[in-house]
Amino acid sequence: MFIPGVNKRDFAPRSLPTDGPCQMVLCDVVDLGYEKETFDNVTKDVLKVRLLFQVDEMDDTQDPPVRHTVGRKFTASYHEKSKLYAFLLGWKVLPTEEQRAAGYDLDALIGTNGNGVIDYINPDK
Repeated sequence: MFIPGVNKRDFAPRSLPTDGPCQMVLCDVVDLGYEKETFDNVTKDVLKVRLLFQVDEMDDTQDPPVRHTVGRKFTASYHEKSKLYAFLLGWKVLPTEEQRAAGYDLDALIGTNGNGVIDYINPDK
């Protein structure tokens, strides 16, 4: 596998999308594999996924301009208490109970659009 050299100028600073409500389209589902997670003093390996969305705002610092891409990480679970379940319910693309029981491929949701909110969290607070 050939890996080309990289110039520092190839990493131009990028702008961030404006926070607040915006139109989003699901553009990719990334399997992050298993990660260790502790809940109630019990450590387990849980499967994680990242949903990537393109927003309607352009990044003009790039040449040519490209759409901003934002993402969110979830535990890959359709359990009714999971954050993924709540997110898909709010996105109004939640698979039916029969589909979830049989196993539902999140890739089938790529291309769906909806409203979302970009909120920057400051980890120092």
